[in-house]
Amino acid sequence: MSKLFAFILIAFAAAVPAAQPRVHSIPVLQSLETPFGEDYPPYITQDVAIDGDSIIALIDKSHEEEPVTRVALLYRRGTDGRWALTQTLGQVTAPRADLRAELAMRNNIAVFKIHRDGASIWEKIGGSWIQATVAGGLNEPGGFAISQSRILAGASGCDNDGVIYEKSGSGVWLITGRIAPDAGVCADQPRAVELNYDFAYIRHSPSLVRSYMKSGSALAWAADRSINIPNQVKPFDGPVAVQRSTAVVPGSAYFTRGTNWTYAGQLKAVDYAMGTGDSRKVVYRDGVVLTGERWNNLDYNIAPYLYVPNASGGFDHVGILRDVGRNTVDFDISGRTIVMAMASDGLDTGPVRVYALPESLVAPPAIANNFDARNVSGLTLTPGSGFALLGNSSNYYFRQTVASSDAAAVYNDTDWSFYQSIEADVTPSSWDLSTSYSGVAVRYVDDNNFYFAGIKSNGNLVLGRKLNGATKILTQSGLNVAPLAVHHLRLTISGTRLYADIGEQWQLVADDASLAQGRAALVTHRGRANFDNTYVKPTSAVSMLWEYPASADVRPLTYVGGNWQRAGSGLQQSDTSGSAFAIAPNPEAGDQIIEASARLDSWGSTNPVSSFGLVARYVDSQNYYYLSVRSSNSLQIRKVVNGVVTVLKTVTLTIQPGGNHDYGLEVRGNELSAIVDGIVLARALDDSLTSGQYGLATYRAGATFSRISAVQP
Repeated sequence: MSKLFAFILIAFAAAVPAAQPRVHSIPVLQSLETPFGEDYPPYITQDVAIDGDSIIALIDKSHEEEPVTRVALLYRRGTDGRWALTQTLGQVTAPRADLRAELAMRNNIAVFKIHRDGASIWEKIGGSWIQATVAGGLNEPGGFAISQSRILAGASGCDNDGVIYEKSGSGVWLITGRIAPDAGVCADQPRAVELNYDFAYIRHSPSLVRSYMKSGSALAWAADRSINIPNQVKPFDGPVAVQRSTAVVPGSAYFTRGTNWTYAGQLKAVDYAMGTGDSRKVVYRDGVVLTGERWNNLDYNIAPYLYVPNASGGFDHVGILRDVGRNTVDFDISGRTIVMAMASDGLDTGPVRVYALPESLVAPPAIANNFDARNVSGLTLTPGSGFALLGNSSNYYFRQTVASSDAAAVYNDTDWSFYQSIEADVTPSSWDLSTSYSGVAVRYVDDNNFYFAGIKSNGNLVLGRKLNGATKILTQSGLNVAPLAVHHLRLTISGTRLYADIGEQWQLVADDASLAQGRAALVTHRGRANFDNTYVKPTSAVSMLWEYPASADVRPLTYVGGNWQRAGSGLQQSDTSGSAFAIAPNPEAGDQIIEASARLDSWGSTNPVSSFGLVARYVDSQNYYYLSVRSSNSLQIRKVVNGVVTVLKTVTLTIQPGGNHDYGLEVRGNELSAIVDGIVLARALDDSLTSGQYGLATYRAGATFSRISAVQP
């Protein structure tokens, strides 16, 4: 396996903006069961909410016939962390036109409406959910919001825009506040609402949200200020989400509160260029913004994305919830648990999924070492091991030479519990026993407790566990290993599921919950081996740009100079008079792989030399890395820092006009790799630029690019 798969992690340079944090891909923890049985046609979930250890789901037993039976189901989380159905809070059978699906849940209070004739309030008292008494009933038609011990119910705007309920000393819920209608205008639809302490927010139109403030003991809440949504924000209806002095609206715009509400920017996902960033729904709770994003303008591809505030006053994209082939109907978050309702596909049910988030949503940095820097200070070696650096200026590697005992080289700063992956080139050299193996480990606690994937002396790939000193093979498969053969071995754990593969193909899968946390390591059991190109990461790879610009619904790249035009399924730059860049509008990333198929159309000049290629860690037109295919029959890896060009590596390469070739530029830590038609032609080391965007570039050359993609590894 080549150095294509390795990098050396370096610290962020102060002069360069911080990279976008790595994005977690959050797996499903549990699918919730319903009481309907197999005889019912596919059901569909209309709404979900969560508060602590309780979830309410509003579900239709059948959506194929009239009348429809709609139920409100309560799920509770047990001491084992599993969710189970515990109670039916409400049920109604009625024509579809008479049904409603409005739900809110917070602070041990729940309120929902499943029929037009009224809503019910429930309270968690002494560990049990009990229906509350509401004086005169709760009959407002709109959505609900809860803050502290208040409930805000949206009205139609005929008599009120909103009504506030609070519990009296006698235990009865009463109306304690009203929000006057907007100029006496009745809304066609009930008002979408949000409540944040003493402030209520009413959505009056796609471009206007008004806020109101509690005014002492007065029944009428006073008008406060407005959120005016600018034209560039997609005009979706739905409630605004507010936490502290920040508001996020559907359409992914966020605002800050001062004397007035001020537009501050847009939430930007790592794959923003592919159409995300126009959310239909937003939830802001417990320091996390949850949005419903879609790709390529496809309504059936909606998935929740997670953002957290950053130090600069904006938001970083930190997570994606995936359920392949499903459309998200609704979602909610409480603490580090998310509940999500999925749409029915017409044949199957619309399930309810539960997701558990890592305690730290901002993932720690990846750690890697290809040993060319001859630095192993980030590894702790077990006593008596025979690890040593060997090699020469073209390639160094880490050799373990002792086979009389077990050995491990443990990565110091990888004590992770949520997701962990380690990969390495493993070259077994000899084994002492029939049970010997050489490989990699995750959740390494000590010499007697870890998971491992290894290449055994009998030629098998094994996935196993060592617990309290006892080794158990969880699964294995034949590999036909030859001594001195190089194998790129990867071991990943997500939750309790383990994956081991060689050569980018999943080979083995197992489930085990014995070890919850630990570090990553290189390990041998009574064997000798060489290790190279190691990479340890706390999140899975994320695609940031794919097959661009095949779809007409993607966002345009940012063009700096040149004449860029769509050409069929490609992107053509035809100006041969100067520099031209096409940069993906996604947030900055640190480690990145940018690839494209490119056809040279014409050299505009040989003196000065013309070029075309790919750019990585692009800060601006004066700061970037460049894979430069040149009219001088060469390929170079270049850096441009403050406008000064430095050639890091040059190799011979002749490219003629008219032919397509596949190009790749990888930048991981301080290692840069240039790839042409799948072969690594040049490598270089440089730590001048640590983050940036990525894209295409030409200089006095015409070229057509297609199948443009980018990945955060």
